[in-house]
Amino acid sequence: MTLRAAWKLTFEDDLSPKLYALMVETAYNYALLDRLIAEVPDARVFDRKDTPGVETRDDIIARAFKESVARLAAAFGDDPVEWWWGKLHKLTFPHPLGSVSALSSTFNVGPHPMPGALEVPFAEGFNYEGDLEFSVRYGPAFRMIHDFGAEDDGGMVVDLGQSGWAKTDYYANGFRSWREGKVWKLSMDKERYSKNALGTLTLAP
Repeated sequence: MTLRAAWKLTFEDDLSPKLYALMVETAYNYALLDRLIAEVPDARVFDRKDTPGVETRDDIIARAFKESVARLAAAFGDDPVEWWWGKLHKLTFPHPLGSVSALSSTFNVGPHPMPGALEVPFAEGFNYEGDLEFSVRYGPAFRMIHDFGAEDDGGMVVDLGQSGWAKTDYYANGFRSWREGKVWKLSMDKERYSKNALGTLTLAP
């Protein structure tokens, strides 16, 4: 949140509303502020037009941090223990039929609190949609681990489920494992994969 607030304090007063909105919508522009912070602490763009003084990088970051703390306190209370990431970073799987309010709870899955972020191993990206809005917009839909030294120890998991029909038990049966970083075991050994089999599907010409 501090970086997002710093972005706003740095650029909003130097750009037209339209150009600022375009930059905010383009995630690749975020690196611009990163480089300015790291390499040009006295860049003129840090100076706020609405104050008589001359702000530098450190002034902007300090103000951004204070503003972020105030926003979190207003939204979640004064105890920082309650400011956990999943309250802001949530994932919803929308279904075309879920856009109808009467059907949303049947077809949409979520919102669910999520770990991860833009540039970490569990990549769950978000767009700049508001001060307290970090909803997941993109991430890994499929995970697979294959051990060539122990083929039966590999596994895979999908982000939602094995069925596209919402009324089955398999519509979102993969989500919990996927969110927790787990996989379903895969084996080509009939004795192993048939132990917990629920049935057999036979494909015939």
